[in-house]
Amino acid sequence: LTAILIPLATCAYATRYHVHGAALGSANGLSWANAFTNLQEALSIVIPGDEIWVAAGQYKPTTGTSRTISFNMRNGVSMYGGFAGTESTTDERDIANNPTVLNGDIGEPGSASDNAHRVVTAISINTHIVLDGFRIMNGYSASGSGYNGGGLNVQHVLNGSLLVRNCTFVNNYSGTYGGGIYLAAANLTIENCDFLNNRAGTGGDGGAIYNGNNNGGYSNLVVLNSRFKNNSARRGACLLGGLDFNTLGIDRCIFTANSSELSIIEIDGFTSATISNSYMIGNAVDDSFANVFRVQTSAAAEVLTLTNCTFAQNFNLYANPGSETIRVYGTHHRMENSIV
Repeated sequence: LTAILIPLATCAYATRYHVHGAALGSANGLSWANAFTNLQEALSIVIPGDEIWVAAGQYKPTTGTSRTISFNMRNGVSMYGGFAGTESTTDERDIANNPTVLNGDIGEPGSASDNAHRVVTAISINTHIVLDGFRIMNGYSASGSGYNGGGLNVQHVLNGSLLVRNCTFVNNYSGTYGGGIYLAAANLTIENCDFLNNRAGTGGDGGAIYNGNNNGGYSNLVVLNSRFKNNSARRGACLLGGLDFNTLGIDRCIFTANSSELSIIEIDGFTSATISNSYMIGNAVDDSFANVFRVQTSAAAEVLTLTNCTFAQNFNLYANPGSETIRVYGTHHRMENSIV
């Protein structure tokens, strides 16, 4: 009986908190009328099993000037945006017409140098949580600052997992690694998301996504039904596996109009990797030994499978290119039913 009743009691006391910047009620967060007006208030009181629903509006990590403050996701707590402020289920949302913006532009409007280093963080999560229905923008960290992942930083999430769904990452910057997202030792799934105008600096890597320090284990990354446009970096404008993945899966994604000195997608190692039903069209690199798509691994056990993919109208703008547009090291990889 104890084994059965304890989980039931935990679920019974889970709470849904509401956030609405224009709410005028008692601000206890328990309804739309009495919603918190500040997302950080909700994050400060939640416990595992709770949910946070956030109505359309603009929310900044701080009203002050400290660039180290971000929206820190809590263990066991999922966050949903895109509400008008009347809904009783997530299915009632109209995310496109109710933009819920997490904005790192905390200082002088339009000046990136005083923005929050990271807009959202998910660190040391050991449960499954969801981030759904947000526009994440204007995170900025200069090279050498020690902050990676201008939009989202995900670390130490191998005992749990994060699902990022129905989100847009736009205009985030890191001078080092991961303009849009930096992950390290994490289980991360990205579904139906847009990556627009995210950048890694002149010496930086992974304009949209960077997989970095393993911190005790290799990441598992799945990207589904997502779009990458106008992202840029020295290497890996859309994706750079700086360290090995455990597993990498990309399905139904579009990569277009991205630019880099050395690569658009670059994967250095993995246990298994599959890219399927995806397009790389109209991307550009600019260096003698640059590749639009590059797989560095040559170990026979590390097999990349490309299925139902199209590579077209990609360019190396350098005057005398010395390497292929697509370069896959090793003879054991597999490409099937694809167009180059």
